Amino acid sequence: MEQEAKDKQSQKGMIVSGLIVLGMGVLFLANEMGWIPGLHRTWPLILIVVGLALILGAVFKKPTAGPGL
Repeated sequence: MEQEAKDKQSQKGMIVSGLIVLGMGVLFLANEMGWIPGLHRTWPLILIVVGLALILGAVFKKPTAGPGL
């Protein structure tokens, strides 16, 4: 049962990581296509915001009840 919880946690982490990489790719492609002017100056800010969101999500994550609790 504990292994299933770890597997689900790992799967969620992989999905989130994949979505982040996909989103960054879309942003960079949109910049190259000229759809988002000025992204070359603001992309570090986007990475900082994403990083802070991940950290805050991990810090304020609701604890899950273990077996028998």
